[in-house]
Amino acid sequence: MKYDIFIQSYLKSSGEPVGKFAERAGVHRSSVYRAMDGQPIMFPLVKSMVEAAGGSLEIIEPPTPPATSPEPAVQAQAQ
Repeated sequence: MKYDIFIQSYLKSSGEPVGKFAERAGVHRSSVYRAMDGQPIMFPLVKSMVEAAGGSLEIIEPPTPPATSPEPAVQAQAQ
């Protein structure tokens, strides 16, 4: 599951306010909103948020890199 969907699902199911979650994850509230919108965000921030939501990250590399190498996809998993 992509991290944006994972964080959205966690916040919806837990009912935890975004501000409290951001504080617990050690990130700014705007970073949580950017992550939930699927906007580009630095990996350490995503990692903190996913771990605060009780998940873990797995970096999935593309099987064969195309001519222009995109950023690897980051997936979140509940533990």
